Formats: sequence, C-alpha cells, structure tokens
Amino acid sequence: MAKSYTIDKFLKNIPGNRDRLKDVISNIDFRGDWVKIYDVDVVLKHLIVALLIPKRTYIFDPEYGSAIYKYLFEPADTITLDALTNEVNEVVSGVSTQPGTTITHDVLFFRNKRGFRIEITVQHKKTKRTMNVDLDDSILNLIV
Repeated sequence: MAKSYTIDKFLKNIPGNRDRLKDVISNIDFRGDWVKIYDVDVVLKHLIVALLIPKRTYIFDPEYGSAIYKYLFEPADTITLDALTNEVNEVVSGVSTQPGTTITHDVLFFRNKRGFRIEITVQHKKTKRTMNVDLDDSILNLIV
C-alpha cells in the first residue's frame, strides 16, 4: 500500500519550532524546494488569498473567499465603505490564528474614487507586518 504524504505532514516535518505557524508558497528556492513562510507571513498569505478569491468559486467550500470585487464600481461613499469593511471583517474572522495574534485592518478609497485599498496589519508574538491589497479598475486589463 502506498504511503500517503499530505501537505500537512510535509509542514509538520519542517525542522524548527513546533509551535510556529508554517506554510509554503508556490515559489521555488535555490535548492529546488518550495519557499517556506512562517508566523506573520502565513496569516497575511491566508488573509490575502481569502480576500482575492471570489465567494462561491471554490468548489469544495463555496463560502470561502470574499465579495470585495462587487464594490469596485460602487460609489465611494459611507454605505460602500461600511459594506466593504463588513466583508473584510468576515474574512478576518474566518482566518484561524494562534493565540497571541492580532489582526487589524482599514479600508480606504483612492483619491480618484476608482478603487480602494485594504491595509492589513498582523502582529504575531513580537513580529508585526503590514500589507496592502489594492483593487482598482486596472483589474479589467487582466480579463482580456
């Protein structure tokens, strides 16, 4: 019988501290291995992926993802801002973290009112990192 080797087993076998958050990204390092990421970077990766995957497109979990893309062409007003903030709150609450991890975020419209930025700050233990997710009408260039 063939031995099953899942990504979870792979991640558990990475040498190092067992209580760290671990994951891999699809880049290959100089040794030919997947690039390993830890702690804050893992949380940021999971948040960004969940924000950018449209809801109801992931077959195995239709509720996974967000609907932030719906607000791209809505008016840049408080109603849209509140709806966007609620959507981001839902994604943030759905990302599992370890104790000692805090996530804050802010949604801002661009000056030209043709898109928005989601600023995400994650603090895990003593490490703090901020990343921006920008969504504007240039996304239409990708659909060609």
